[in-house]
Amino acid sequence: IFVAAYQKLGFLPPEEIRGYSNDGCWETLIPGKTEFRWGPVHGLKCVELVLARGRSRVTGRQEGPDTGDPRAFGSFDGFLAAFKVQLDHQVKAFIDTVRTYYGSLYEIAPEPLMSCFLEDCIGRGRDLTEGGARYIFHAAVISGIANTADSLAAIKRLVFDQRHVTFDRLEEALARDFEGMETLRQVLINRAPKYGNDNDDVDGLMADVTSYFVER
Repeated sequence: IFVAAYQKLGFLPPEEIRGYSNDGCWETLIPGKTEFRWGPVHGLKCVELVLARGRSRVTGRQEGPDTGDPRAFGSFDGFLAAFKVQLDHQVKAFIDTVRTYYGSLYEIAPEPLMSCFLEDCIGRGRDLTEGGARYIFHAAVISGIANTADSLAAIKRLVFDQRHVTFDRLEEALARDFEGMETLRQVLINRAPKYGNDNDDVDGLMADVTSYFVER
């Protein structure tokens, strides 16, 4: 899987790919030759932004596009399409941040010792934080993906399929952080499928969102 994924990048020679290594909790790299950085794209935030028409409940700022009043969505497919619009926006924001600020870390936190052991920092006369490494990877990671799938599944089943909860009531519960609405919270927890239990509905949403994120 990893070899095939590296081949898709199109710039790594086969002998480098076959020598890939794990580096920490999940990421892989070409050992001794790679500057690896990562940043999160928050899946749950994209759900929140659909519900709040692009506005953050935490900051109050418009942090995503206005994808319309969710009460006007005729089906869950409309909600999922709006979610993907928000996800697109967050992915682009991540990429724009990397492109804008790459190299600024060198001004505040260079890494001269690590640069000594990383090809081709010495040959290029550059610290790894200013582009000295042979390979530079900046990976976007979609965070909270299981919770994102669970949230989408709850909305699909309880709001659209069963009509058990209206968007007005869901909005009220979220605005109050479920204070005084414990019954609804328990319904959302116990009557909607959860990822990891061999349920095709929620597992399918997980696969859909993950595949879309990788593609984008």
